[in-house]
Amino acid sequence: MASEVISSPGRASVASRSELLLPNAYSEPETEVDRLVCKIISDISRVAPVGMDDDFYDLGGDSLMGEQISMEIQRLAGREFPMSKLFECPTPRLISNFLAGGQTVEADTSADKKVIFVVHGRGGYTAPRPQFYSGLSESTKLVMFELPGLDGGQKSPRTIRDVAEAYVAQIERDYPVGPVRLAAFCVGGVIAIEMARQLQALERDIAGIVLLDPRVPERLLDRHKALRKVESNPEAIAPKILYRLNYGPLGEGENNLFDRLRDALLMTLRFIAYYIQEHWKLHIARRGDLARYQHLKLKLAPRVWLIAAYRFIWPSTYHGHVHVLASEQREGRIKSPGSIWDRLIPNRTIEIVARKHGDIGDANAKEVAARMDAILQAP
Repeated sequence: MASEVISSPGRASVASRSELLLPNAYSEPETEVDRLVCKIISDISRVAPVGMDDDFYDLGGDSLMGEQISMEIQRLAGREFPMSKLFECPTPRLISNFLAGGQTVEADTSADKKVIFVVHGRGGYTAPRPQFYSGLSESTKLVMFELPGLDGGQKSPRTIRDVAEAYVAQIERDYPVGPVRLAAFCVGGVIAIEMARQLQALERDIAGIVLLDPRVPERLLDRHKALRKVESNPEAIAPKILYRLNYGPLGEGENNLFDRLRDALLMTLRFIAYYIQEHWKLHIARRGDLARYQHLKLKLAPRVWLIAAYRFIWPSTYHGHVHVLASEQREGRIKSPGSIWDRLIPNRTIEIVARKHGDIGDANAKEVAARMDAILQAP
């Protein structure tokens, strides 16, 4: 077990336990592993001291802090600790038990659990709040996909098809039989649609797909509009030329060398722009809530490649049924006749479950999770 601990040179001040009104009394770490885990969480959350029964969320934890804690535990403890595991083991005591090889969650691998595979959105992994988990039935197990490369152990994928292929391979490896239930947050819907295509090619049974307030990048919306112009006037030459120059061949044709080089250049430029933007937000900005993240040592490149890759996918139409749980904020685009969703998922049911997009994972998280669970677990 490595004895090194992370440094915390950030400007954000350290909060005391009394300031946060933590619900649990302080419990002293006893073993070397206990002390290491408490130190990591204290340095990252900027709370001191952290006890064995302090919950990650009570300490002000969020997805970025969860990512950093996962990376540091893997680096210093020398054992794999996926980000999603933090939300099953939210206290140092449960993390320490996991690292020591003990049980952490009840019957996690039980055969009677019905698995829902959850695709992340823009950030590269999903970190649902406890309210989301509270809406699930006891027979449900969530498997959260995490973008390869976020933990530094793998090369990050460069295309959405590569991301989908990695997740399908994970399903085939860990759950080779049985129906596949898919859910996806926000823009991760395009990954889920691509996964569905690949799973169908493998002749896997897709029991259901639920998209949670989905959206697509603006470039896909622009491509859809350009394609509609071609389809509405098939005799016109100019729309076809513009479409061909900007997006590649019509239909399902394979992109040639020119198209691949163009997309590679555009994606690289987009990666650079996004990287500068994300670096500014996380490491340079000095005001507001961003100050609390300045001491974190996050890996930006895999996430930024994902953000860039979203703009260059064009999913094939999925003709199976898809259930969309949407917010009023996005209802118009998802329901609109002739929208890109008519092209991508023509056979869809739409339910409004929240007022704003952010409420899907926050204010209405329990209700959203319960409805997702009921849809995907239905016979």
